[in-house]
Amino acid sequence: MGLFNKRKLPHEVFTPRKPEVNSDMYISRPRLEKDLKRELLGTKHVIIHGESGCGKSWLYKKVLSDMNINYEVINLANAARYGSITEEIKMVHSSLQPTRKTGYSEKKAGELSAGIAKGQLEFVGEFSVSEQDPVELLFKHLYKKSKKTSFGISI
Repeated sequence: MGLFNKRKLPHEVFTPRKPEVNSDMYISRPRLEKDLKRELLGTKHVIIHGESGCGKSWLYKKVLSDMNINYEVINLANAARYGSITEEIKMVHSSLQPTRKTGYSEKKAGELSAGIAKGQLEFVGEFSVSEQDPVELLFKHLYKKSKKTSFGISI
């Protein structure tokens, strides 16, 4: 009866934000796992829905792990806060990459003096690198990470 002696804390059981499945607590659902694998190999989008805490996150994490698919999670609550899914994708991608220079400014100044007259000229130029589409950047990152295996985005 040692199995029931230690009471687990909620954060030890319910861990949807962790990247890996808690194998001690995961309840195998062979039919759902098989169905999800089949649908992921198809050509349509897949939506997993259900009550809070029913195991949606663990299900897709388990199946994607079994299929060796790399993925990143896009949090729609953050997308609502940022105003668009694209902004959330930018935030996720930027957190995965080292800081990079996206532009610069330069200042040029000159002075001319002719007897009693004096003049000064100053120029400030701002230059920025045009950004690629955030979705495309995230796909490229996942492609590199996957070493040319399958990849996906979980929204």
